Amino acid sequence: MNIAFAIPYRRQGSDRQANLGAIIDWIAQHYPGAAISTTDSHHARFNLAAARNAAVSHFHEADVIVICDADVILDPAATSEAIEAASADSLIHLPYTRIRYLDPASTSRYLDGDEQGLTAQLDSTWSTGGAYVTTPSAWHAMHGQDERFTGWGYEDVALTIVHRTLHGQQMPRHEGTALHLWHPSQPKQGDPRHDAGVLLYRLYEQADGDPQAIRALIEA
Repeated sequence: MNIAFAIPYRRQGSDRQANLGAIIDWIAQHYPGAAISTTDSHHARFNLAAARNAAVSHFHEADVIVICDADVILDPAATSEAIEAASADSLIHLPYTRIRYLDPASTSRYLDGDEQGLTAQLDSTWSTGGAYVTTPSAWHAMHGQDERFTGWGYEDVALTIVHRTLHGQQMPRHEGTALHLWHPSQPKQGDPRHDAGVLLYRLYEQADGDPQAIRALIEA
């Protein structure tokens, strides 16, 4: 099976660069020989949705693509299970059931090779972003992620609405814990791009469960 790992990324500081190095090391350890590439888009400001879509275009000949953010360490068993499942159906899979958002000290310890007793700022079982396991055809069937989300957030939950509306089911999750490595975040308050994303997401909420409305929204 031709498996590719795509990491949406644009260099924004030493913390993010260190996290990226850890992600690449993890992939090389657990999936030796797999193709790995960082991906970005032409947007002046980093656009995560567009970078993920670019990842699928870059690896359009892959059997399965693991799209993993540059700050997320995955669970190898959950990832392998998701890869096998994605190769056999037309769904987008989430390779985790839990994400632990590490604090700065625990992130530093992880990067130094100490994985014991890590402390999380947030322990989430509801997150829907961070990583996807998919095929090019499954991603394109959802029209990818909406690149009109140019601020932080909402592209992930919008995609879950599209998926469950068009497929009649949630994205399958695979049992495992992912680690989110800490890095400085850009503030959302006062960012007009974030506010525009909120308004766009409300359109997705209104179309939730209506295939015709969802198709009109994602084809707009």
